[in-house]
Amino acid sequence: MAKRNNRKHKNAHQIAHIKAQRGLDRARFLEENGDMKQWIPPRIVIPDKRKARARRACREKYHG
Repeated sequence: MAKRNNRKHKNAHQIAHIKAQRGLDRARFLEENGDMKQWIPPRIVIPDKRKARARRACREKYHG
């Protein structure tokens, strides 16, 4: 269970940095344009590499 907790903790740090950067980007966008309705925030997608590897191994015929 330790690996799972460490992975979530690492992702939380990444997301915190991304959120801070998103706030700075939003502030700059509002200074330039001044319209909150036009602001579309970027999406946060952090793939779970372990899950993807397991899924790929499950669906492939050759396990090597």
